[in-house]
Amino acid sequence: VMYDDGKVLVMGGVDPPTSAAEVIDLNAPTAAWRLVASMANARRQLNATLLPDGKVLVTGGTSGPGFNNTATPVFAAEMWDPATERWTTMASAQAPRLYHSAALLLPDGRVLTTGGDDITQVELYSPPYLFAGARPGITAVPAAVSFGQSYFVETPDATNIAKVTWIRLGSVTHAFDMNQRINSLSFSQAPGGLNVLAPSNPNLAPPGHYLLFILNANGVPSIAKIVQLGGSVAPDPTPPTVSITAPADGTTVSGSSVTVSANASDNVGVSGVQFKLDGTTNLGTEDTLSPYSVAWNSTTATNGLHTLTAVARDAAGNTTISAGVSVTVNNTGPALPDVIVTSLSYASGVFTSTVKNQGTAATPAGIAIGVAYSVDGVY
Repeated sequence: VMYDDGKVLVMGGVDPPTSAAEVIDLNAPTAAWRLVASMANARRQLNATLLPDGKVLVTGGTSGPGFNNTATPVFAAEMWDPATERWTTMASAQAPRLYHSAALLLPDGRVLTTGGDDITQVELYSPPYLFAGARPGITAVPAAVSFGQSYFVETPDATNIAKVTWIRLGSVTHAFDMNQRINSLSFSQAPGGLNVLAPSNPNLAPPGHYLLFILNANGVPSIAKIVQLGGSVAPDPTPPTVSITAPADGTTVSGSSVTVSANASDNVGVSGVQFKLDGTTNLGTEDTLSPYSVAWNSTTATNGLHTLTAVARDAAGNTTISAGVSVTVNNTGPALPDVIVTSLSYASGVFTSTVKNQGTAATPAGIAIGVAYSVDGVY
């Protein structure tokens, strides 16, 4: 098993079966095999499966002498950690898995085990990371990328991602999988997701299809998306769909925080939604996460009729403009009360008046004002 770039782990085999394990680093100036901790069980005809977190799961095999001793199956799974180079005994299978068996990593992070001689039962193994809390999610990825390409992985969990890996799709037969390969991919956070860098050349990752996983700080992997490396796919001509859900057509709006929201979908994935006023003015920045919305300060628009639209964009650059929603902006404050002088008097140089409705009224800006007096136009 190539458990990292240029690093290989072998375990078990021979006759009688052994529990020994060895590694070699082909990146070293002088590559040489060295022993690591042995498995708890001697076995041959085993399956070794790469997991999204970089560990290696060993299942099945036989511990007895001979080519395929069906009398001595090994049921206990074991997991190898490349960080410690040690094995941990895991749960035991219900059915023996010997010659012609298979173990295959699934997109959801489980491992399917099947076959072996005349065994017809199929089992699913759930690694410990599936019991370590909520898993992150991938919303959209490109269908194909080139060597050395930086590409965008849309996810609502970008801030909590600690690792990005991909594993080449398995091709298992006779208890051997010569197709699996794992790469830990460089990545950086970006609005709405991650910028991920594909391996630079086919020596690191052969062309083909890979299961792409993102793992959070607890080591929990997402459900994988399949990405083709080094190939080409037909262009995506299908634009997204988008419609404004609020405010409703014909609504009168006012104030500094009017919620404008939209629904958007795409055959691959929506990259973002930009809200617009009257087709030209952006309302905030593009929203890259569903549900799509923006808080609009309607006091920046003139009073009267306006049109709201939403522009949805997918990863291929296809865009769609929603149907317009007409709204009336009305940020005019209530009329000031009439001020009525009910009585006037003048005595000893003092002018006295009684005024009805004297008090305050709200302005559009919410500032309280009072009543002023004038005599012959002078305040």
